[in-house]
Amino acid sequence: MQDWVMDEVKNQAMGDTRLNKRLPNILSSLSSDPKNSIPCANKIWAETLAVYRFIENDKVNFDSIMTGHKSATLERIKAQPVVFIPQDTTFLNFATDLETTLRTVSCSYSPVVTVPFVNSGNLSKTLIQI
Repeated sequence: MQDWVMDEVKNQAMGDTRLNKRLPNILSSLSSDPKNSIPCANKIWAETLAVYRFIENDKVNFDSIMTGHKSATLERIKAQPVVFIPQDTTFLNFATDLETTLRTVSCSYSPVVTVPFVNSGNLSKTLIQI
């Protein structure tokens, strides 16, 4: 497991010890190659199913997932005399050039699947702690 993962989740509070233990595994597998889908990021089908069960759990939401990261960020901020947090909002609009492409998805334990993929735009709100 990557070192940064344990730093980010050491104060994780999802309301369930099992969820707190599962999150670092999920973060580690998904961050090792971020372009991969959930099935391709996991080595075996049981790990993939565990990620989907985690996501479908009623206690799992954006706020519960972010508790450890928020705590780790505040610890890093408190350790510095001055912190700048610049923000940028970028709108990317591809609606005039909307097209459906086919992407091939292949994993070591599943057949090759071609799925339609549509991308019409993105809103990116970026903050960086300096």
